[in-house]
Parts: sequence; structure tokens; C-alpha cells
Amino acid sequence: MLVAAELTASAASLRRASVTVRSRIDDTAHTRSSISSAGLAGESADAGLDMLASLGRALGIPADTMDELADILEEAGAAQKVLDYAREALTSMLVPPGLRPAHQAVLATLSMMEHQLDQACAAAVANACRLEHEQDLDRLVFHPGEPLAQISADRLGSAPAGVRGIVDKHGGVVLEGGPDGYTVMFGAELDASGEPIPPQSVTTMVSGVGSGHPEKFAGAVKEAQSVASATGGAVIVWQGYSPPPNVPAGMSRHSAAAGADDLAAFQMALDERFPDARKVVVGHSYGSVVAARAAEEHGLFADRLFLVGSPGVSAAQVSDLKLFGEDPKVSVADSPGDPIRLLRSPLAALHGHDPATGKFGAERVPGIRGGHTDYFSDEAMLRALSEAARGR
Repeated sequence: MLVAAELTASAASLRRASVTVRSRIDDTAHTRSSISSAGLAGESADAGLDMLASLGRALGIPADTMDELADILEEAGAAQKVLDYAREALTSMLVPPGLRPAHQAVLATLSMMEHQLDQACAAAVANACRLEHEQDLDRLVFHPGEPLAQISADRLGSAPAGVRGIVDKHGGVVLEGGPDGYTVMFGAELDASGEPIPPQSVTTMVSGVGSGHPEKFAGAVKEAQSVASATGGAVIVWQGYSPPPNVPAGMSRHSAAAGADDLAAFQMALDERFPDARKVVVGHSYGSVVAARAAEEHGLFADRLFLVGSPGVSAAQVSDLKLFGEDPKVSVADSPGDPIRLLRSPLAALHGHDPATGKFGAERVPGIRGGHTDYFSDEAMLRALSEAARGR
């Protein structure tokens, strides 16, 4: 996260560097004037003097950039100071037991605001430097108060034809969009303007390896529709991170580390939009690694978290996971026929710990059958999601 003092010091260094560069510009102009006054003339002289003038103008570009960067860092530093003050005040107060969940939720919100400030500062610096960098998603959390119908229309306009066709066909609302995937809400009732009517429940589905491929979108939507039919609420296909493209890449936790930040921010934005809705997060396969890490590092605005067909999670036990909701619970769903269970044992798992052990402490979803890709057509799984969405 950002450190206010370091941002301020860096801005001051850039200001000094800018002054130095501008003094060189003045020196160049003075030198050119002196040479010209000395009577040097001719084609070669004129070309040399023009080159000297061009050099002076070229130095002005980095000087301007340094000043722009200093402005960015100073603004970020000032904002970080405010967040630091708020965190200090919150952590030092005495909180009655009954208010501790709300207090923890406020602290989590503050952490996500710091993360968003960090992202915004980095993006502004990259843009000022004209750096070539990977385009990030236009995230829901950056558009508080903006109508979802307008957000959806803007994102859908630049979406691939295949995505547009599926969204239009099934009445989806695009919440986030970009090169890595599209986050879309299905199953919500819409008013006359196309704005979602606040649903009774919202289930966020976080998929795993390979789910970012456009050709996988139709399959993800089919699963979401199955869940929406079972829960009677809205369901979100969340593609807000860059999932590992294949199984070998899924051995790394790098994608989960980045995705955890963005999932936590998304759920916070969702809670702002639909504070009264029951919120359920379902992490399937590698998506369970992402969801568990988000709950562990930041906390998730969710009443229920399902870890489905998991290759393991970094948390050692349920108490390491923070959910901000009424009577929050963590559940594990495993099918006896799922080969991913071979990546886990009572002692260890590919990505840390086995969430299905008694030591971990999660509730088990009984009666599931099928393979790794069959969870969202399984009656026992759908029944568990239905009960979670209804607060049972």
C-alpha cells in the first residue's frame, strides 16, 4: 500500500529534478543566443542552432512530465494521509462486542479504498509516462452511484459480438468489461429503463483455470442460469481477474493474489448497490483459491462462501476468513468423483490447506455427485445454494 511520507518525498524530488531540467533549457537558449550574437552564420551554423533549439524544446517534455507526476504523487499522498488518520482513529477506539462485525467491515472498506488509491495512482503515473501497460478492467467500484443500465450499455458497446449476443439473449447486465473477461449479472428483474430492481439475493460465481477465454463464456452463463433458477435471485458471472490459462499455470498462486484484491473490491461495490440482498460467493476450482484469499486478506462482503472442487486454500481454518454479513458461514462442496481431490490430503494441498478437513472447520455440502465440471447441475449443490440465498 501507499505510504504518504514517501509519496510526498518523491513528489519533492521530482519538483527539484524538474527545476534542474528547466535550468538546462534556459542554458541552452542562452547558449544559442550567444552563438548567434557572435556572428556565426551560414547553412551549417543555422542547422546547428536549430538543433540546439530542438534540444531545448525536447528537454521541456520530461520537465513537464516530472511536474505532472509530482502533482499525481502529492494528491495521492494527501488522500493517503486522510485514510491513515481514519485507520488510526478506528483502530484506537473501544468497540462494544455487538458492533465489532460492523467495525471490521468499516476497516475492510478502508483497506479496499487504500488499494483502489494505489491502483489509481499507478494508472495515472503510467498514463503520464506514456507507458505501455496491460489494460485493466473498468471496475464497478470506480463508478459509485452511476446507473447500472448505463454502465452496461457502455461496456457492451465494445464487447465481442459473441458476448453481446449472449448478454442480449439472456437479459444480462454487464458490470465490468475488458480484455480479460466480462462480469455480467443474470436473473435480475429490470425496470423500464433497464435498471436492475434490487434482488433478494446475489450469488457471485468465481471460476477457475481457463475461464477467461471468450469461448468459455457461454458455458459460464449456462451455469449461472442454473443457479439463478435454483436461488430465485440474481447471479453474477465474475470474470474480474486474469485466471491461469491452463492447468500447469494453475499451479501458481500469482493469479489468485491479484484476483483476491479485485474480488474483495467488487463485493464491496455490490454491497453498496444492494445492501439488503443476501450475498453468496461461490469459488469453483481455482476460483476457490481466489475467493478464500480475498476473504483472508481483505474480508468479503458476503453472508456465505462456498469453496467448490477446491485444489486447496491458503487459509489454515475458517476463522482465518472474514465475511461481512449476518450469521456468515463457509461451506465446502466436494464430489467423490472429482479428480481435483487428488491434489489435497489431510496434511497439505496444492495451494496450502485442504478446506474439507475437520480441522479447517467448514460446513460440508452432502450428497454431491458427478465430476469436476458437474457441480452446477447437481441437485444437492443447487439445493445448498438455494438455501444459502434464502438465509437458511
